[in-house]
Amino acid sequence: MSLTTTHFGVDLPRIGLGTRGLSGITCNSEVREALKLGYRYIETAQIYNNERQIGAAIKDSGVKRDELFVSTKVWINDYRPYDLLWSVRESLDRLRLDHVDMLILHWPNEKYSLHRTIDAMNEAKELGLTNHLGVANFTASQFQAVSEYSESPILCNEIEYHPLINQSRVIDATHKTGAAVVAYGPTADGEALNHYEITRIALDHGKSKSQIIMRWMMQQEGIIALPRATRRSSLAECIDVFDFELSAEEMSMIDKLRANNRRLFDPTFAPQWDDVA
Repeated sequence: MSLTTTHFGVDLPRIGLGTRGLSGITCNSEVREALKLGYRYIETAQIYNNERQIGAAIKDSGVKRDELFVSTKVWINDYRPYDLLWSVRESLDRLRLDHVDMLILHWPNEKYSLHRTIDAMNEAKELGLTNHLGVANFTASQFQAVSEYSESPILCNEIEYHPLINQSRVIDATHKTGAAVVAYGPTADGEALNHYEITRIALDHGKSKSQIIMRWMMQQEGIIALPRATRRSSLAECIDVFDFELSAEEMSMIDKLRANNRRLFDPTFAPQWDDVA
């Protein structure tokens, strides 16, 4: 199984480090540990308020810039073209980088013209502030619309995805354009670890429950997972999932947990989510 997935000619790491909720010394140390362990995809967002710590960790890591894939997300208040470009430059200052590998719109925001916002995203790419464009938390129809309009390919849709939620409609729509799905919250912030099916499969393989979920992710085409952990052992486990395989029966057992349809991230400004069967 490949450690990367290719979309629009771009090789993307299958596993990245999610940094939501991390700050200060904890954030800095976790990013440094992740880079030591071999993580090469680091994601952040302006609203996480940790870009400065991530930038310092990257600088001190000794990892060459061209070996890293770094993404950040523009917050919804900065979708006007001028505000967007200004905010990206501020992010780059905090990250101590001259560009990010992928610039992502954090949520859809109907208060602003999506076309103007996407035009500004494309301008950011033309200016060399980012190599690639992406969006997050877009529904199937929203992703199709933005993909059709953008001059540059929309490389990913970053969405909540774990064994307890059915995201089949938006995943299918994203993959249909050729883009990747980037899954945040892959363990449902730990809730998925409490299910009997996960525990049973973990015992059968002699693996941790987090590893079973990560392997389930890896056996789905075009899925990138962003685990988040605060212990070195957990970080190491989440990336060490390429030496075993789940059977079709085991994959099906985990797939059936989607019937819970447990959504963890549903702020008041969220779009009307896709219905699923």
